[in-house]
Amino acid sequence: YIGRTTFGLPNTIETKYSNGLDLKQEIPEDMERNMMAHQSYNNITLGADYQINAKNTVSMEMGGNISPTMPSNFDYHYDFDKNDSLFYSSPYQSRSESSSNSYYASAFYIGNYSAAKSLKADFTFGNSQSDNTTDFGFTDSVQTRNATQTDIYYTNANVEWTQVLSKKLSWQAGFGSKWKKSENNNTISDSATFHRLNEWRNKVFAYGIWRISDKLQMKFGLASENNYSTFDQYERSLWLFKPHFDFFYKPSQMFNLKFKYRVNSDYPSISQTDPTEVQSDLFHISKGNPKLKPTNIHRFSLRFNIMQGLFALEPFYEISHNYITSVGYLRKDGMFVSTYGNSGLFEEYGTRLNITIPIGKSIFWQNSARFYHSKISYDSLSNSLSDWRGESQLFYTNRKIDLMAGIIYQRNNSKTLSLQGYQNQQNDYWGLLVQKSFFKKSLNIMLMAFLPIDWGAEYTQTRYLETPNYNQTGINDIHILKQLVMIRVNYRFHKGREISTINKEVEKEEIKKEGGLF
Repeated sequence: YIGRTTFGLPNTIETKYSNGLDLKQEIPEDMERNMMAHQSYNNITLGADYQINAKNTVSMEMGGNISPTMPSNFDYHYDFDKNDSLFYSSPYQSRSESSSNSYYASAFYIGNYSAAKSLKADFTFGNSQSDNTTDFGFTDSVQTRNATQTDIYYTNANVEWTQVLSKKLSWQAGFGSKWKKSENNNTISDSATFHRLNEWRNKVFAYGIWRISDKLQMKFGLASENNYSTFDQYERSLWLFKPHFDFFYKPSQMFNLKFKYRVNSDYPSISQTDPTEVQSDLFHISKGNPKLKPTNIHRFSLRFNIMQGLFALEPFYEISHNYITSVGYLRKDGMFVSTYGNSGLFEEYGTRLNITIPIGKSIFWQNSARFYHSKISYDSLSNSLSDWRGESQLFYTNRKIDLMAGIIYQRNNSKTLSLQGYQNQQNDYWGLLVQKSFFKKSLNIMLMAFLPIDWGAEYTQTRYLETPNYNQTGINDIHILKQLVMIRVNYRFHKGREISTINKEVEKEEIKKEGGLF
């Protein structure tokens, strides 16, 4: 996969202080788009499966991604108001260059010893790197330079055994181990810092499956995980317990329900734990918190499937008492400091909805939506919001001529909660799609045009932050989406003997990035 994108967007930021000071970062008068970004991706994946015999298969897979150094530029006209009176104005610019590289190599073994016994094992080694250099400041003054280089090395090993005891009983058990070393090299002006985060995670798990009857099934078990980590002078060992429970009931062919309980974990990254103060612009500093703990999120859901899944309703509830959240405060010198903490409580509840309406044998109308309410608290602070996201697709298919055409509506530009505000970082759009196969399905061409429709779509992304003495609103104008056309061409060179592949999951470590435009 090779890709390259270049785009320019209008971007504005307004910051207000309780003392009456108002800072406006606006588009210069001689420009229409003041945020110019360039991105490049070069990805390759190679793999092979070898069947030793009918019971034993080994596989190899390796891949890499190279994103060479690409620039991103921001240009603003800075206005300083005090009590609605302008007292200073100046041009401001930020120039960034970033690059990233990653690679991995994985080995797999699958042993199907009988209809009742099987073993799966895998091992992965990988590395991810990123570099970012930013120069910023008023155009007619000295620029400030920040540079950060991040390296991640990791290994991941898993073994899983499955055994069927009877028509009603079976069980799974396994072991997983992950080692990860993350390093941050920061150069701020002429000062350099180095930080390293080492982690070792070991997990054991066991699950039982009980097929009580054709209508009733249960899956239950427990995973126990130890996380040992060291960060500079900090050392910590934690145990995480992850119960697992499924309950499936199917009273008829037209109706079934499934209750699920899961516990998922999220671990802090090197950028979230690095205490180095990095000045990202003239009035903003970000730093990590080395005392961050992993997040445990308990998820409950009850899914109702009607008419073999044509209609599905799934109420859900999620809760965490150590959710990793961003938190900020205003320093006495006027600098706003962003950092991270483990919240006292995070809750989210709502429902998922899926409706598929067949119209004849050739037209299908598919709809899905997620309605949610989020709430978060940390010390004496709390915040909450309600929103929804979803999509609708109306498709016509003609199998005789291998043609598919349809209209797509996506509403994903919804709010994501933070402790002191929210942000929108996804997209809304209307699109027209046509896909056609040629030469006995060897050639496949897809054309998608984004439509200039405003109804039901929001083409601005907002980032809002509010504290007792400070609030900031940043807006990205993404009306550019209404002008895009996508063309995808696939050609299959293979013909003749059928080739089968084995589905495998490769757990890779990527360097976490905050937010995102598209």
